Amino acid sequence: MARVELTFPLPPDECTARLTAGTNRSYRMFFEDEPKAVYGRVESGRVRLWKRIDFTNPFQMCLSGTFEARGPVTVFRGRIGRDVSSWGPLAVFAVSVLANLYAQVVIAINDSSRISRWLLLALLFATVVGAFRLWRDWRQARDESAFLVEFLRRTLGGTVCDNESGVETMSPQSA
Repeated sequence: MARVELTFPLPPDECTARLTAGTNRSYRMFFEDEPKAVYGRVESGRVRLWKRIDFTNPFQMCLSGTFEARGPVTVFRGRIGRDVSSWGPLAVFAVSVLANLYAQVVIAINDSSRISRWLLLALLFATVVGAFRLWRDWRQARDESAFLVEFLRRTLGGTVCDNESGVETMSPQSA
C-alpha cells in the first residue's frame, strides 16, 4: 500500500463535511438520489473511499486515512491500496488452479481414473478464463489510485505535501 499525504487549507470539520457531500455512502446507485463517482465512509475525521464501478473487481483500490489539524491547515495522512476483501477471489482462483493441476496429474499417472478427459478440458478452460478475468480486472484497476487522490484534491483543494517526514507521497501524475 502506498502512503498518501495531502495538505488542505480548511479545518478538519470542513474537510469532513465537504467530503461527505461529495461522496455516496453506498455503492448501490438505486439507494442514492444523485449517484456520485466515489462512495465510502467519511466520519469524524476518518475516511475510507472507493471509486464507483459497474462490476465487481478484486483489485479495486481503497483510499483510507485521517485528517489532522496542523495550525491553519489540515493534513490528510492515509494509504491507498487493495481492500482486504480482494484476497477472497484470488484465493478461490488459486485453489481452483491447484485442484485442476491435481486432477491432471491423477489422469496422467492413472489411466484407469474415472475422471473424464472432457472434464479436464473444462477445468483447463475455466482456469484460462479465470486468468484472463484476473488480468482484465487488474488492468482496469490500475488508474483508480490516481483517480481517488485527484478526487480528494479536487474536492478539498489540497496540495501534495513535501516529503519531509519520510512518507511516500502520491500525486496523480506519479501514479
